[in-house]
Amino acid sequence: MGDLCRLKKGLGNDSTGHDDSLYLFVPGLEGLNSVCSEEDLGYDIFNWEHPILLGCVTSNANDTNCSHVDDHEKGHFQRVFIIKPALPNHNSQQKIGHALSKKTLKQTRELCTKNPLGDELCAKQLREVCFQRPAGDPYTAPMLEAADKDNPWPYESLISCELFGFMIFNALTNDGTKKLDACPYFPQSSTVDTTTNSSPTLYGAYRELGRYYARQLGWFFGQPDGMQRVDNYTMDKRYHTALAYQVKHAIKPNRVQKSGGKAGKFGDCLLPE
Repeated sequence: MGDLCRLKKGLGNDSTGHDDSLYLFVPGLEGLNSVCSEEDLGYDIFNWEHPILLGCVTSNANDTNCSHVDDHEKGHFQRVFIIKPALPNHNSQQKIGHALSKKTLKQTRELCTKNPLGDELCAKQLREVCFQRPAGDPYTAPMLEAADKDNPWPYESLISCELFGFMIFNALTNDGTKKLDACPYFPQSSTVDTTTNSSPTLYGAYRELGRYYARQLGWFFGQPDGMQRVDNYTMDKRYHTALAYQVKHAIKPNRVQKSGGKAGKFGDCLLPE
């Protein structure tokens, strides 16, 4: 968020003295101006509704929803795609939020650790909960017609079992971390922690989260089968369809008590059901 705020502030400062200011708008983040100016105001990274945040840099100070209206087409307009490592909660419109809910994780973890047939039952439960094919298989899925869906994300339900399994064994421990991974803030580990802690499970979780985001981003520019590039009209339609969803489901800021600059332990941030 600090980077967004610096960009937003910098665009508005034209050192030449000319009225050539540009404006950054992110319709999916409600109250961004206040968040940028108030130290204790922020967004819950475990209540994140949008896999890819959409925004724009525009010369039109009134285009707060990035609609790029016709009478300003000769002005400056750039689309912005923002990837923020964050996760939805169980109240989200996203299926991944339901899969990563505390209730689902707890039930699956109990099957994996407390039952004499834990391994077999755990594997069965994972197969039922996961929406992704085994690691290494192509990431393909039937295309959803965004215009006919309230939730426009055609790949958002495709989380891998590698990512889901990491959550099971890290989110519900007493301190929000499994000793091997030392990662209570996934996916908000510090750069230092992520670099020095190169456990296979943590590395795999971040890799699969990256693939999850890449599929969402790729949808704006291509088709699901082979990701063949689509025409400008289709790209424009997909952008505005997803943008309308983000305006409708904007993430609201709240007062936060940060711990070491983070939102808190992962297990504490998953809302109870």
